[in-house]
Amino acid sequence: FVIALSLLLAVLIYFILKTGKRNAATEQARASAAEWEDAWNLDTGEVDSLYYKAVQEGDYRLAIRLAYLRNLRRLIDRKLVNPSPEKTNRQYARELQSTGLNNLFTQTTRVYETVWYGEANPDKQNFERVITAFLDMFERAGKA
Repeated sequence: FVIALSLLLAVLIYFILKTGKRNAATEQARASAAEWEDAWNLDTGEVDSLYYKAVQEGDYRLAIRLAYLRNLRRLIDRKLVNPSPEKTNRQYARELQSTGLNNLFTQTTRVYETVWYGEANPDKQNFERVITAFLDMFERAGKA
C-alpha cells in the first residue's frame, strides 16, 4: 500500500512539474511578444527621452527595460531580425549569428529578464556595470 501510494504521489508530482514547465514556456513566449510590440510602437527618440529621465530619477530597473527596448527597435529597424510574436529570444539570437551579435543579445536579454521579470532593483553601481553591454549592443547593431 505504501509503495503504491508513493508511486502515485511521484507520478502526480511529475505531471504537476511538467505542466508548470509548459506554462512557463508559454508565459515566456507571451512576454517576448509583448516586448517586440513595445519596441515596435515606440520610436527611438521617445525611448531615449524616457531612458534618460529614468536614469536621472534613479529608476535603474526601468532604464534597463528601456535600453533593452531601444536595442530591439534598432534590430528591427536595421532588419537584423524578422519580428514575430511567436518567436522566442533564443530564435532571435540564432537570427543574429551571422552578424556576430547573438552572444551580446543573449547577455543583455538575461540581464533584462533578471531585472524586469525577476523584479530586481539594481543600484547605481550595478546599473553602471551592466548598462555598458546594452550600449555596446546598440552601437554594434547600428554598424551591422
